[in-house]
Amino acid sequence: MHGLTFDLMEQYNYENLFLCQEKNLGLKAIFAIHETVEKVLALAKAQGVPTYRAADLLAEQRIAMARQVKSLATIGVRA
Repeated sequence: MHGLTFDLMEQYNYENLFLCQEKNLGLKAIFAIHETVEKVLALAKAQGVPTYRAADLLAEQRIAMARQVKSLATIGVRA
């Protein structure tokens, strides 16, 4: 009987650990969204443009940075 109780407790702990990890990932996503919205609002205000345009500008910046990183990563690499 003792082994069964331990196994159930161990299972319970693993399930709670998994749920905590999922919750942390969810919270990280929420904070990331919040940061992005703040950036969009700040850029829209600073540039005097609508928020949809500010969001486009931020997306264009991210794409340009990703392209730059990719090109730097492939310097000297043969295709």
